Amino acid sequence: SVDLVEEAASRLSKASTSEDVEMFTELKKQAERGLDPSVAQLPEHVKGNLLRAQATGNDVYFDHAERDMQSHWDKFIKPNLPVDADYEYVLEIAAGHGRNTNMLKEFSKKIVGIDINPDNIEFLKDRFKEYPSISFYLTNGVDIPSEVSADVTFVYCWDAMVHFDKEVIGAYLKEVSRLMVPGAMGFIHHSQTPRCPETLSNGYCSDPDDITKNRHQRNAHSKEGFVEQATVAGLTVINQVDVVWDESLGVTDAISVFKKEGSSELVEPLVSVDLVEE
Repeated sequence: SVDLVEEAASRLSKASTSEDVEMFTELKKQAERGLDPSVAQLPEHVKGNLLRAQATGNDVYFDHAERDMQSHWDKFIKPNLPVDADYEYVLEIAAGHGRNTNMLKEFSKKIVGIDINPDNIEFLKDRFKEYPSISFYLTNGVDIPSEVSADVTFVYCWDAMVHFDKEVIGAYLKEVSRLMVPGAMGFIHHSQTPRCPETLSNGYCSDPDDITKNRHQRNAHSKEGFVEQATVAGLTVINQVDVVWDESLGVTDAISVFKKEGSSELVEPLVSVDLVEE
C-alpha cells in the first residue's frame, strides 16, 4: 500500500530515538514488500496496526507480563476455563513469549501457537524446544497458517485480542471455525471499550486509528459485537465475563467462551471480575 509506505517514511523522518528509527525503518520495509491478499483489503489503520505488530517487539513488556501470569491464571483464567473442554489439540493465538503456553502445557496434549512477530516465533521455538508436542508458526495477522490442521479442539487467547482491530478478530473467528472439530470450544479475552467519541461512564474510549494513544492500548470492541462476529463465523458464544483490568477505568475488557456447536443461550449471570492486584 502506497499510503502505508508514505506513512512509514514520514514517521521515520520524524523519529527522534534510535529505537524509533529502527522500528519505522522496518515498518517501511514491510510496507514496500507489500501485504498478503487477506491483509491488503483491510482498512488502512488496521493494516498499519498489523505492520507495527510485525515489526516491533517489547521484551520489557513480556518480562512484566510473565511475572503477572500466575496471578492472572489463578484469579481469572483457570476459574473460567470451560470444565467440559477438550485440550487434546490447543490452538493459541498471539503466543508472544509463551507465558500462556507455559500454563497450557500442564494439561494440553498438543499445542500449536501462532504469532505475527518473527522474533517472537524464534523465542518461542527456543523456549519450548524440549517439548515435541508444542510447535509455533508465523501468521500474517488474519489467517491461520496451513500447518495448523483442521482438528483443533480448543482455541485460546489471553491478553492479546484486547489490542486487535475488530476486523482482525472477525477474520480470526472465521479461520478458527474452519479448523475446529464439532464440539470444540474457545476462550478469548477481548476489549469492550467503546470507540471514540462514545465513552465509558468515566470518559474513557478507544481511538482504533492509533491504539498506542489509548491507555493500556485497548482497541474498540464490545461483547455484543463479538457475539455477532462469532455467529457469522458459525460459532456460538456460551458465556461472557466482564473484566476490570484497571480499577480507575472500570470494565474495559471481556472474556468470551464459545463453541463450534451448542446452545445459543448465554450462561447467566454474567460475572464481573476485577483483575486489579490486592
